[in-house]
Amino acid sequence: MITVVSGLPRSGTSMMMQMLAAGGLEILMDEIRKADDGNPLGYFEYEPVKRLIQEQDWLKSAEGKVVKIISIFLEHLPEEYDYRVIFMQRDLEAVVRSQNELIRKLQGETAAGNMDILKRTFQQQVAKTLSWCEHRRNIDLTEVEYQAVLDNPQQEAERISKFLGGVDATSMARAVDPDLQHHI
Repeated sequence: MITVVSGLPRSGTSMMMQMLAAGGLEILMDEIRKADDGNPLGYFEYEPVKRLIQEQDWLKSAEGKVVKIISIFLEHLPEEYDYRVIFMQRDLEAVVRSQNELIRKLQGETAAGNMDILKRTFQQQVAKTLSWCEHRRNIDLTEVEYQAVLDNPQQEAERISKFLGGVDATSMARAVDPDLQHHI
């Protein structure tokens, strides 16, 4: 079994990875992408995920662990493994604002495109990805609202712990830092 944290970029996936690590789960990650202003506690990423379309051998090392895979890559997960997917949901306007702010800080510019067009594109992408997940026998899916975690971390941690078969929900809830809620 591979546990996957997914969602759009800037939807709270790094926060969820931090929570799961605090709850005692082993995280598959490397230190290639360093913490920065966008994620001061780190990104919890594993570089081979970016090559999932072409290269899937690394998934063997993900068995029994948690790996972060953004939503556009989920449909490339091979059927030979079973997955528990925690899919992070966040208000799409906040996602677009957060992405634009991060791009501006990193590159000095904002993402091209109208906010409404980006929101519609993201909405379609999320719907397509969730539908794909729901039609796979090897995927067990739960959706987690970013804002719900910030508003009631203990309740959401208990729900996630139950989904995962029991992890330390109290430690997971303590890992949530509402002060890190910002546009990026």
